[in-house]
Amino acid sequence: MKLNKASLGYFININFWRDSYKLQEKKIDLMEKNSHFVTLNVNYFSRLKKSLRRLYSTKAYYESRVKNNIFYDLSNEYFIKKYAIPKNVYGLRNYSFISYGLNLIHNSIGLYLLKITDDFIYNYYKKINTIQSFYGGNIRYQDNEINFLQNNIYYRTEYKKFRKVLTQHTKDNKEHVVLRLDIQNYFDNLPIEKLLLYLHESIKPNDKVEHNYDENTIKEIDTFYKFIMDNKKGIPQIDNCIISGFIGHLYLCFLDLSIDNLMKSLGYDDYRIIRYMDDIYLPFKPKDSSDNSKSIKEAVELLSRIKDITFYDFQLIINNKTKIYNLGNQKDKEEFFKDTKNESVLEFLDVPIDYGDEQSEEVTPEQTLEEIFQELENIKSGGVTLEINDSEINQYILHKIFEKPLSNLLNKSEYKSRLETIFQDFDFDLLKVSPLVLTILVMKSDTTKEEYINYLLHKEASTSNDRILVIEALRQFKFGHDDLFKKLYEDKHFNEILALYKTNALDYKNPGYFNLSIEYTYKILNNSPLIIKQMELRVLNEIRTDYSVALNHLVNEFQSICYSLDTRGIKNYKATSVEEFLKIQSIDHFNCIKIRNMFDRRNNNLVSHSGDENLQGKAVTKEEYTIYKAAVSSCLKHLEAIVLSRRAN
Repeated sequence: MKLNKASLGYFININFWRDSYKLQEKKIDLMEKNSHFVTLNVNYFSRLKKSLRRLYSTKAYYESRVKNNIFYDLSNEYFIKKYAIPKNVYGLRNYSFISYGLNLIHNSIGLYLLKITDDFIYNYYKKINTIQSFYGGNIRYQDNEINFLQNNIYYRTEYKKFRKVLTQHTKDNKEHVVLRLDIQNYFDNLPIEKLLLYLHESIKPNDKVEHNYDENTIKEIDTFYKFIMDNKKGIPQIDNCIISGFIGHLYLCFLDLSIDNLMKSLGYDDYRIIRYMDDIYLPFKPKDSSDNSKSIKEAVELLSRIKDITFYDFQLIINNKTKIYNLGNQKDKEEFFKDTKNESVLEFLDVPIDYGDEQSEEVTPEQTLEEIFQELENIKSGGVTLEINDSEINQYILHKIFEKPLSNLLNKSEYKSRLETIFQDFDFDLLKVSPLVLTILVMKSDTTKEEYINYLLHKEASTSNDRILVIEALRQFKFGHDDLFKKLYEDKHFNEILALYKTNALDYKNPGYFNLSIEYTYKILNNSPLIIKQMELRVLNEIRTDYSVALNHLVNEFQSICYSLDTRGIKNYKATSVEEFLKIQSIDHFNCIKIRNMFDRRNNNLVSHSGDENLQGKAVTKEEYTIYKAAVSSCLKHLEAIVLSRRAN
């Protein structure tokens, strides 16, 4: 059968779909052995019945829901909700709570991009010795197979490699200046269509033909991300999502190439582009490294050029975390290593960081633990000023608790007692400065654990900063603490997500298309590419709040549905044909009138007749559109009831 070019099935085949399922199931399996995978979304997926999750992996499900794009208006089953996670005391970062099925589609697209870029990445990009980049994963198709293991979907191994490379190029190089570049709200601002066009120019023609990578595929991928990003730029940040990490990394590979071109064109030969996701480091030897002021001026000029390339060629903005360090200056060098040690990995919350720095073998776990206790005392005495300036906190030493010798020591009663002493009269609000580590430490002792839980339960504020503490505490209970969950309901911005999480099921039989059953939805939409495309365009324009355009697609969609159900064999199917069909089916008169008016409103719409100077049209309002859409839903429900009645008789 000929592939429909205007659907995901044109380029996402069943193999990508099943690999997507395997990736998600692997994360669920890893929850038992690695707390990194115990996150809100992964835990939600694990709560769904395994038999239901397995159903998603079947060819029948893929062909009925995904291949043909029906999912666009199955809102009960395919949803994504945004929420905020704090970035220190000042900022917020967008995160997404996503349904199982929608996440599988996101995974499938990422795995498709992974496969078609393999030759470009490994046979061209990675052979450039001046660029070394990492994204917190290392997944790859080999012989059409892909294996998901803890080491290649858990960021830690790749992050250690990044730290080692960065240390090697900066530790003893006194002649170098380092540009540290950081992209502003990177995931929110990534222009997916721009990435797809870069790929179109870079992938071999034979690979594009083999995998159907053309204008149709580019349009479908771009449309999908507009759909889940509310018609804005970007890709979703989902807790523990290796696919978002890979797509984000892929786009910045082209920025790496542009920076490399710039450095070569300016005559530099002693430099490296070292990147972990959107944290980009450029250590380079200035042309006149003997004069500090000239070196810094040169670095400023270079930074200006890179900022322009980033903005004009990649539609991204370098933010104010960007810094210049002269490694020949001892103060700059100390600041550089302090800043890089205290940075956080782009993950859901502050996750454990192993920097891979060399440490003297003479330092015992007991001595390291003393440093951790001293840091806790510093936090305790520092008070609220540390919330404002958390750069004073030695995150590096705190994260040592994830090393096995330290973790074993902390489980001993004598050290638990010391933690109890430290956390006496402790301002628990200060856990915000390092939520993951401090939550683990405060819960080592049953006494302090109980005190801290009581503190959270009786705290009156319910902001995103408070929410992060409750979520982090829930992670320690593997989300199995009812009272803490009830506390989250005080946060009005989180209620919708909690309702979805607590449902613990998907409305598989009533997925959301005009409140119809899945059987009748299939009857209407299956093998009807025209209706599906009108539905897709309607949904996208609803998201854009362009109700004039959405109404046009709603009318076309409903007219096509009536035509497909009408057995009278009318070829020139007009608005009057729809009206007659509805009357034959004994549709309520008031709904017939609304449908009649809907067709007239479509005709009295500047979107439909923009060239008619005599037309007195005006934009369709949300209120009008809602009335017409409700009438369509009521008519379709009536038609479904007729079918069910006939079956019963």
